[in-house]
Amino acid sequence: MAPNALLVRLHEAKKGHLRWIGRVEELVQNNLSDSPLIESSGTECALGKWLIHEFKSIDRNSKIFNAFSAVDTFHKELHDLYLDILALKSGKGQNKMLFGMQRIVMWWHPTLSVSSQIKKRYHLLKKKSEELFAALDILEGALSMHGTQSLKYTGRVASDDVLQRS
Repeated sequence: MAPNALLVRLHEAKKGHLRWIGRVEELVQNNLSDSPLIESSGTECALGKWLIHEFKSIDRNSKIFNAFSAVDTFHKELHDLYLDILALKSGKGQNKMLFGMQRIVMWWHPTLSVSSQIKKRYHLLKKKSEELFAALDILEGALSMHGTQSLKYTGRVASDDVLQRS
């Protein structure tokens, strides 16, 4: 693939990620339970699809493999945080051992409330998104510098790490 086409696809994936973050923000701010427009799996969103497609053709010994790996790690952590938010919204993320007085304290204590836990996870998600964009910028610079000479088809369908994401 030509370096320009690769970078265009990367820019589209970045735009897709920005849209995804905007939808998550709307979900949290408007206290929605879920949205079909938000891909919970890191393999379903635009950035995840781009990563899977491009990651499979990266030689592990190439100069840009580590940059791809960093992006993949941040992306996976981001979707894990989103799944935490969904679990908290559905009640599955609350401590099931809270009974009686402990549950009342949990309800009364503002730092322990579910909504504050969701907001805390959302702020972590925003921070992780910033880290992801920094890693994407590094990857973009590496791709611009090294181009497609760093992309050698290895015969793998995709890395095990990418396939194990949910």
